[in-house]
Amino acid sequence: MDSFLKDNSKRSRKLLNTLKAELAFLILGLIMSLVLQLNFVEIMGLDEETFTSSKSKINIFSILKIINLSISVAILILSALWFKRAYHNSHILSEKPKYSISMAGICWFIPIINFIISFQIAIDMINIANDHFIKNGVNEKDLIKKNSVYYWITTKILSKALTFIVTFYPFLLMPSDETMMGPFNIYIINSIINIISVFCFIHYIKTYSKVESRLNELDNGNNINYLSLTVDRI
Repeated sequence: MDSFLKDNSKRSRKLLNTLKAELAFLILGLIMSLVLQLNFVEIMGLDEETFTSSKSKINIFSILKIINLSISVAILILSALWFKRAYHNSHILSEKPKYSISMAGICWFIPIINFIISFQIAIDMINIANDHFIKNGVNEKDLIKKNSVYYWITTKILSKALTFIVTFYPFLLMPSDETMMGPFNIYIINSIINIISVFCFIHYIKTYSKVESRLNELDNGNNINYLSLTVDRI
């Protein structure tokens, strides 16, 4: 294994830019969902000909969902690449990481398990970095916090649960047009939670990227301004 930390800044920038794009589409989708909700009762009461002409709003919404799905796939791949490189550096700093380097990338493509392992790897990376800082004289009050990791994984799990409810609602309850407002409201709440989740993920990636740059400075034998770590704590 290499004895020096690998640069992860390019992967970080690509991931952050893609996350920001997803955030923009999520916000746009939320706005369109709110507009669609305001017109939901009116649309349901239209005759077939008028309803068909009103489908353009729904079609635009569907196109946005397809674009957002493409962005989500890109984020999945970029997240796997970023975590693999970051965890590679953690393996250099510590002899006892919880998982292998390859698992940091593979876990993103395994349903259900990806939540558990990616969360544990994110926490493990912070613990390893903190241990390394302590060995180099950093005060405990200046160590990295894990708040945004907990927020990120909590909102992600909650979002998936709400998505499951919205997806299977028609099959479980056989709702009428009048009762479809229930899952539609859940969808809007889910969109808001998704936006919060992406915000938390962006904050984690940005902050840990700063941590990586400090680790690189330390690895090169330079003095580190540890106080800068307290500006954006995880």
